[in-house]
Amino acid sequence: MVTVVEGVLCLLLSAIIHALKIGVILQARAGIAGVIDTEKKIIIEKSAIEFSVEYYLDQGYDVQSVESENIGYDLIASKGKIQLYIEVKGTSTKSIDDINVALTPNEYVTSIRNCRKYRIVIVYDALISPKLLEFFWVSQEEAWFSEQSLTYLNIIEKTSANLTIENG
Repeated sequence: MVTVVEGVLCLLLSAIIHALKIGVILQARAGIAGVIDTEKKIIIEKSAIEFSVEYYLDQGYDVQSVESENIGYDLIASKGKIQLYIEVKGTSTKSIDDINVALTPNEYVTSIRNCRKYRIVIVYDALISPKLLEFFWVSQEEAWFSEQSLTYLNIIEKTSANLTIENG
């Protein structure tokens, strides 16, 4: 006889196996198993980049994509002698209160080294009704500030490591 717990575990295992078979990635988030749709993530990022390019073009900048160069930002925006390094983060989150994005170690170091030229752009509700927040470095306050939302970025530094197996 199968107990209720065994039945639930069996159903959960079946769902996980099905998710793996169809290419869905499972990721732990705040103690709850969350499903990240890789295709949706790519579409969100593409939408965020396109929206950001249009934003800077409307501001009179020439915009160049450097996404594939892995140099710590996605776009270079130039206007006269001004040159900005723009890292774009996209999310489908609809409220700025729910935004949670991450910078890679390379992006974070580049943002510190080039803080006066660097912009962190967050495009939220990227798939339905995109809205853009541009954060720039305010030296006097040592913080990233957005004039669109009159908010600051809360930065939590994390340490991580990549692990591989090697034969002894």
